[in-house]
Amino acid sequence: MKNKFDVAIVIIRSNDDKRKFLFIQSRGAEENDFWYFPHDIILPNQGSLDAAVKIVLKQTDIRCRILSKEEVVCKDSLGTELHFVLAEQIYGRPTPLHSTIKNIRWCTKEEIRHLLDTDLPCEVWQLME
Repeated sequence: MKNKFDVAIVIIRSNDDKRKFLFIQSRGAEENDFWYFPHDIILPNQGSLDAAVKIVLKQTDIRCRILSKEEVVCKDSLGTELHFVLAEQIYGRPTPLHSTIKNIRWCTKEEIRHLLDTDLPCEVWQLME
């Protein structure tokens, strides 16, 4: 029996500018907003690639396709497996579909490095090449 959750984190490349990726700003507690890639828990009996497409649609109204079955898997400090998946926008305009989402925008890797509150493994940055 599985007693922990795995998380799919989706890096979506813009179909208009291959150097830009979808990034979300969330309304944090006490005005501590933070930025992140679309992500959510991988449900039991669901693969990370299947979860990725649904996560992006559910959070941003963007339709995307997985670019590679290769993914970067690492663990956070709590032991949760994080599955980084690279996808590409097929169509749709980024739309915040939850009240906790403050902003959605296309960012370069340099902008993402500046906006992130944490370091990503180098394999994730390589996935974005």
